[in-house]
Order: sequence, then structure tokens, then C-alpha cells
Amino acid sequence: MLTESSQTRVAGCLLELHKAGWVITFPELATDQPPPVITARYADIPRDFRLFLGMCGSCANPKNNAWLFTNEIYYGSESFEFEWDVCEKTSLAALADGASDTPVRDFWNRHLPIGLAVHSDYAFLAIVIQGEHAGSVVYGSGPDFEAEPLVLAESFTDFLGMLARYAKANPEESGVNHALREFHHG
Repeated sequence: MLTESSQTRVAGCLLELHKAGWVITFPELATDQPPPVITARYADIPRDFRLFLGMCGSCANPKNNAWLFTNEIYYGSESFEFEWDVCEKTSLAALADGASDTPVRDFWNRHLPIGLAVHSDYAFLAIVIQGEHAGSVVYGSGPDFEAEPLVLAESFTDFLGMLARYAKANPEESGVNHALREFHHG
């Protein structure tokens, strides 16, 4: 169960992202329950990410080329041109004839996509649902999305805090990839 301080921390991170130019909206229907297409596949969605889903209708960087996924995206918003599972679908489409799709599907069954950036190579953020680092937020990029992803934070709230701190310090570079490059190389 999340404490009041956890709820305050998520809200504070969203406020800092908004101050740095991110477009943050309230959800039309405030619910921390992801759509059935997500809950049917991912049984153990961390509570802090569910809290974010209940608080946020949309979350995009100032250039609108990097997003954190919200229920609106998971439900297939007409205003968002990408599907929440675009990286998985891209990998499946790129398989050679006769190649097994099992490794791709297994990877994405263990990693819930929670963000996408398209301002350079496609990059994703995901929460590890099962296995080593369960609950952690990881980062990966194309063309080999299923290569060993980089662990960024032990929880979604920790990741959101990292992103908010970076966006606050570097509002001109508030894309997800900039923050992740700084984290990775810094």
C-alpha cells in the first residue's frame, strides 16, 4: 500500500515535469486500474505506476516526441499515433522467416512498456514485471529492443523523481532520452 508521502512524491514529480515544460493533463476518468489488455497480460503491475495512471491523463515532453504511457495510450487514443506495444510489434515484424517469436514474446511478457521516445532511435521504458529486478524501470532502444535493457531505477516513483530532477535542471533538454543518456553516462 502506498503512503501519503508516496502519493505526494508522484504528484510532486509530475508538477516538476510540468514546470519544466512537459505537457501533463488530468485524466478524463481518474482510475488507477489499467485497461484489461494490460491487466490480462501483466498481473503484478506496481502500485506506484497504478497511482500515476490515476493521476495523469497525458505526459509528453515539450517537443511531443517522448511520452510516459497513460491509460489513454493503453486504451488506444486516436490522438496518439503509436501503439503502447510498438516496440514488440516492430521486433516481431523484423523476425526472419521461420525464426521463433518466443524470445521476443517472452521478453515483453516480463517487461510492461511505460514510455516511448521517437526523437532519434526508438527507445522504450518498461517496468520489469517478473524475474530479476522485478519492479524496476528499465531503458532500451532499437533496433534490438530485447537486448539487455539498462536498469534506471528500483521503482517507478524513483524513476519519475530522476526524470523530474533532470527536467528541472535542464528544461531545454527535457526529453526522456537526454535524461537517460545523462543517467547512463553521468
